[in-house]
Amino acid sequence: AVSTLQALLGLAACGLLAWGQAPGLWAVAPIFYFSFVLDMVDGNIARLSGRVSYWGKYLDGLSDRLFSFLSPLAAGIGLWRGGADASYLELGATVTALALLLEVLRSRSAHYREWMESQSGPPAESALATARPYQTLALWAARLATHGSFLAPLALYLPRGAMAFVLVLVCTQGVGSALWIMATLGQARALLDRRRRSVHDPRQPDHGQEATRD
Repeated sequence: AVSTLQALLGLAACGLLAWGQAPGLWAVAPIFYFSFVLDMVDGNIARLSGRVSYWGKYLDGLSDRLFSFLSPLAAGIGLWRGGADASYLELGATVTALALLLEVLRSRSAHYREWMESQSGPPAESALATARPYQTLALWAARLATHGSFLAPLALYLPRGAMAFVLVLVCTQGVGSALWIMATLGQARALLDRRRRSVHDPRQPDHGQEATRD
């Protein structure tokens, strides 16, 4: 219930951004920070009540991301509806697209790494060493993206606050997501570079097994 409330609050805040009028814009930051407090509460409530579930974990993660994913696009829509230059809409849409692409790449990378390890064991130490610089880049990119998203609602109280909000997200979440995407692809290339047997190749008798590379 707490996670659902958090998701609804995130959608409501995005709706106010898309509306683009000053009274609504001023309410976005309090709504966002209240939902952030809820994010720290829901897991504790589940554990104290003995109702921890996979669905709760999934919903918690989804609720966390709704505002950060949709708010750049919503703010761009609000500015465009208010007569601002269409470039703000394009910038907001670009930040949202980068965040969504990053989420897909991270999810697929984790899926294929788990599949690889279930078939032929963990990555070799050499692969882990190759991936470490990308992990460092991903860490710094994540900090830039998440800290920028956390502080960006405060920009709505500045003159031309919606424009400032979009520009802050471009410089933090947008740049951070782009760097994180590169780091994710680099990590995947380093950790998943292992030969495998194809289930579609009749010449290979052991269809279900992976061939571990030296």
